[in-house]
Amino acid sequence: MWIGMDHTKRDFLAEYLRPPPDDDDEGRRTRAPPLDEDYHGVAALPTATSRDYLCQLLQEPDLEITIKKEMGCGGGRGHGGLNSFTGEPINRQNNPYLKPRYYEYTEEIDPAEIARRIFSGREQIAAELRDDLLDLVEKEGAAARGRALFDEDQPTFDDTRMGAADGTRASPFRAANYELVLQLATAHAVECLLRRDRVDTTLAERWREHKERFYGHNQWTRGDSGRRSLTDRFISSLVLATKPSADGEGLVCPADEVLAARVDVARDFADALTLAPDEHLRWSAWKLEASLA
Repeated sequence: MWIGMDHTKRDFLAEYLRPPPDDDDEGRRTRAPPLDEDYHGVAALPTATSRDYLCQLLQEPDLEITIKKEMGCGGGRGHGGLNSFTGEPINRQNNPYLKPRYYEYTEEIDPAEIARRIFSGREQIAAELRDDLLDLVEKEGAAARGRALFDEDQPTFDDTRMGAADGTRASPFRAANYELVLQLATAHAVECLLRRDRVDTTLAERWREHKERFYGHNQWTRGDSGRRSLTDRFISSLVLATKPSADGEGLVCPADEVLAARVDVARDFADALTLAPDEHLRWSAWKLEASLA
């Protein structure tokens, strides 16, 4: 969502609705760190739902931010030429005779306009994820078990999805988004299975080992053949827990019911994603009505 935004607007979004400052153990005023632009996870928002976040953003008044920066050598962004002996830049930052200089400028922040730009990106991503989830329903379950059985880091995302025959391009992080929606669908499927009256103890144990990482930041593993995605590692742990059935006539694999439940979750997610444009229309109408009241 930060694509095309300048640093000031990106910083505003990174800190928006984050927990307020608090006192640390030494009495210093601190605040929760802003959201890192490299965050790769499913729990980024500081609100319970995206509706809460975006509707709050729509209501925010315009802001004028004054930015003060050090300039030139005093700010450590320049040097006094090259040392004739070493060839290294001569750093003037610590020169006691060089006083720091600053420049200031103001920048306007329109939170409602930022929200509308998010709407546009959100609709594109929702459409892409819907297509990817429907593809998951068709083939991802078998592919996931195959990766788990043979410990192969095969791609779960077809690169042809990054572009269409008419030359249009997908959103730049479509493959990363797919990895995340797969992760979220897996987590939701497991949580649904664990709410049943009869709980598979092996599934419950494996989920306790992996759950915390499912809802935090994880390095995006695509493109690195030496690492497997969090979801693949979890499914693999379930495959390795395969055991004989109670009647001794076959095998019971905890991964089977997770993958089957994930297909149902994927269908539900895909249906819900079709509602994104209607949501944005309702929220925009609500904003307009509130401004005219």
